[in-house]
Amino acid sequence: MLSNFWRRRRLLGSFLVAAFSLYICWAIYALAYTSYLAENPLPEIVVEPPLAKYARVNSRLSINPDSAAKANANIKKASPQQERKKSMFHLDVRNPPSLPDGHVSLNVPHNELRKVPWCDKIDLSSPISAQELRFLSIHPNDKDVLTYSAYYDRREKSGRPVVRAVGIALAGRANGLLCQLWYRRYADVMAAVPASVEVVPEGNGRRYDSVLLSCENRAPDGEAPYAVSFARSACAQPNGIHSVRPLPAEPVGNGRIAVCVTPLNLHYDKVDELVQTFELNRLFGADWFFVYNHTTSERMTKMLANEQFARDLTILPFHPPVKVHVWPLPPGYTEDVKYYAQMAMLQDCIMRASADFEFAVFTDMDEVIVPRSAGFNNWRDLIRTKMPDLGTGGLSFQNTFYRLEWPSDPQIAANATIAGLKLSALLKLRREAVIYSHGSRSKMIVRPHFVRVMGVHNVWRYFSGSTASVDFNTAGMHHYRSWEGGGEKSFVQDPVMLRYREQLVARALRARTVLGLPVS
Repeated sequence: MLSNFWRRRRLLGSFLVAAFSLYICWAIYALAYTSYLAENPLPEIVVEPPLAKYARVNSRLSINPDSAAKANANIKKASPQQERKKSMFHLDVRNPPSLPDGHVSLNVPHNELRKVPWCDKIDLSSPISAQELRFLSIHPNDKDVLTYSAYYDRREKSGRPVVRAVGIALAGRANGLLCQLWYRRYADVMAAVPASVEVVPEGNGRRYDSVLLSCENRAPDGEAPYAVSFARSACAQPNGIHSVRPLPAEPVGNGRIAVCVTPLNLHYDKVDELVQTFELNRLFGADWFFVYNHTTSERMTKMLANEQFARDLTILPFHPPVKVHVWPLPPGYTEDVKYYAQMAMLQDCIMRASADFEFAVFTDMDEVIVPRSAGFNNWRDLIRTKMPDLGTGGLSFQNTFYRLEWPSDPQIAANATIAGLKLSALLKLRREAVIYSHGSRSKMIVRPHFVRVMGVHNVWRYFSGSTASVDFNTAGMHHYRSWEGGGEKSFVQDPVMLRYREQLVARALRARTVLGLPVS
């Protein structure tokens, strides 16, 4: 028992000797390192409080303001000497921040980030990311003005280039707004200029109007801004930032045609309609589709993501964060903006298309502009004849309804292939006797470069040019829908679509096979 006692004492003594030796070594190292730092001080890096900087970049981040304030308070403030030495670049380049969800890079190298020199009391730096394809507010708690996209617009010859943003706004609430234009080279980094507000027609008395916000570029050397934000005061921290997409100063002359598709909505699930409409548009000359998507069903979402079928589609999420049309309509429900902000969508698509396409077609999913007379087999035939020069900015096509609730043509319906493909354009050969006048339910093919304000059924304003009206017998807008027992009763048998029977059947068969849809 006594031997165990002495054994434990020897072990304890050995442990204490080892610990004391480690302490002596650490003390010697600390003294040596302190002496080294006295002769070779580390460079000081001033880092902006991280939560303060990045909370403002994405209004959708769930950051508690109290937590942000505490975190920022714990970061040592830079001395006046450090402030004087601090360069325009003041982020820690060794640990560049990752982009929040929903943001895209603005391709600003971290060593080129700059602080706005004339905002003395506010740390305001050039943005590194933007939120694309979202309606952005100027403040997290302010939905008075909501902007969706921005373009550097040089199409108007009589004035300076402008940044033109598309959005929606409560009546009068966009007045007094400032554009914060962000530059890569301009010494002032950012210019705050008044936003010129243009209310788009056809708001139909809703709470929100669609608006165009124009910001004059005042950079001395004509540099185009790479990003824009909107605020009530010049040095306000931006809540949302748009990249600025440049538009060409001259019209593209490539002959290419884009189709602008009105927002898909109410969990859109009409797969047969979509296949027929897209294949008819492709048959008549569509090179690309801009599909604005409010809500689609799960299977429709998969269809629009199919690489073979959707090879020529750009899907654009379009979710105005206000009350939109619903069905069935609840008692007392009133939408805040006309038809899913369709007027804003039209202005966005005009500018989006003008960047890469000479022509743009505007129709809904149940509509197709159809060449009807001999000698006109596609849209390019119509364009060559009816838009011979730049004086014609658009073509208007008259509408008539092909009623889906009316009986199918018995001879066509007997064709198992056509019936299996559910091609209403071939099955429904009865149309209403009424042909609507131009401007009433009509749709258009336009030169987007020359359109200032696009309407649903007409062009409201051109930069230059005018609209030519196309007679229905030459080409017309075929509108396939059901009135559920209402509407015009008299009809006319109209077999024009049978001209395209073989081509449409082949296209629809191929598309439905690719998509895994039944073909019989």
